[in-house]
Amino acid sequence: DTYLWIRGADEVMHHVRRCIASLYTARAIAYRMRMGFDHAQVAISVGVQKMANAYTAGVMFTIHPANGDRSV
Repeated sequence: DTYLWIRGADEVMHHVRRCIASLYTARAIAYRMRMGFDHAQVAISVGVQKMANAYTAGVMFTIHPANGDRSV
């Protein structure tokens, strides 16, 4: 999940906990079961970044996301 414009340490920790808890939602568990993943081997990492005001935004690929081609 993505949470934007979170302010203060308490709110950051609250949303970090929500991200970690998302590992145990019915949807996440069903996906792991469907894909054959061992629940005990699954981990999660939560990244926290400072929010920046932007006039525009986008995504830049340095490698093709589907086939790994680096010429994009």
